[in-house]
This record gives sequence, structure tokens and C-alpha cells, in this order.
Amino acid sequence: MVCAAGAGNLLLNIGPKGDGSLPEPAVALLDAVGDWLVVNGTSIYGTTRSPWLAHAYGVMTCTPSRLYLHCFSWPADGEIRLGFLASRATGGRLLAGGEPVDISQRDDVLTVRGLPDGAPDELDTVIEIDLDRGPDALPGSFVFWAGEARY
Repeated sequence: MVCAAGAGNLLLNIGPKGDGSLPEPAVALLDAVGDWLVVNGTSIYGTTRSPWLAHAYGVMTCTPSRLYLHCFSWPADGEIRLGFLASRATGGRLLAGGEPVDISQRDDVLTVRGLPDGAPDELDTVIEIDLDRGPDALPGSFVFWAGEARY
């Protein structure tokens, strides 16, 4: 997720044992990543990095009409705020399961509400945001915005 958000490549440091088999911890990890990708793969495959480096709870990927908020930590107040958004948000949902979330936008600040009390996925819950056009940051804006501070 961080790799895709930063336009990087992921190399797996998994080596076979002497008999050619993979160590069981490596197999378990690959299975877990594969299971996550089955549910959340659209937030990775065919996406690019977003105009923002990160948000207060994780990182982002995007397509020409969507922004994917990858949440590694969950907001205690049940809200995520993203500033400097020149695009207009038109809807949003949890990617896994499709449960809608409340989206509001005032000027350049997008607020996501209606989140579950706890993160549905403890490692990376993805919120899919529909946009009226490509995810554009305001010109000259700093790429990291956490809460109410304006850089």
C-alpha cells in the first residue's frame, strides 16, 4: 500500500529453503496479502500515487475519478479530514463490503464521517471516494495535511 502510494515497486524478500520450499511464515504472509488484495485490489491495481504524500491515518492511491484512503490507524473521533482538495467529492464507501460513509466538503476540506467505531481491517482499511474529476491538490499546497493545521 505504501509502495503503491509512493509510485514504487515492491520486492518480496522471501527465499526458499534448501529443499526449494518456502518457509511457513513466508507462505502465511503471502496468503494474507493475497486475501487482502482479493477484497481491496482495486485500490492498488491500475492506480497511481495521489497528489498528497499521506494523510493523518495512512496513505492514498488514486484513479482519474477516485481517491483511495488507506487507513493504517483509525480515527478516534470517527472522522477523517483531507485538506487542499481542488476536486469535488461526490460519494464514498468502505471498499471492503461497500458500506457507505458520509462525505462532506467545504471549500478545499473533505470530511469523511459515519465510520465504524473500530477499523474493519486492523492493518489497512480502504475508503473509496468518488470525485468529479481527477484528485487535484490546490496549487502550492503542502502534500501532508493532518487535521486542522494548515501548512
